[in-house]
Amino acid sequence: MSRITDLSYLEMVSDGDKDFIQQVVVSFIENNQQIIESLKEEQSAENWVKMGQLIHKIKPSLEMVGLTPIKDKIITAESNLKNETDIENTLPLVDEIITNCLQAIEELKGDI
Repeated sequence: MSRITDLSYLEMVSDGDKDFIQQVVVSFIENNQQIIESLKEEQSAENWVKMGQLIHKIKPSLEMVGLTPIKDKIITAESNLKNETDIENTLPLVDEIITNCLQAIEELKGDI
């Protein structure tokens, strides 16, 4: 399976500071693991607005770890969930976001 993360942006903005890169990666892993668990719980409870809020929390860290291919999906899912519109077509996006974030977490765990 090919990598879905790319740390080149993080390396560029940190001037290659390995300690800083590791801090950002560890933070991404810890924060997103918690968000994913909460997202699954809210999905089971069909709490769409709360799911939209949780997805919003994922957005800022995407660019740092190069997980930009799902950015548009996150924007769409966040908007639809917060507005409680088109839920039927949004839930597969949420599943894809969760799958991609979990894959990114596993990749990044291998980097630290």
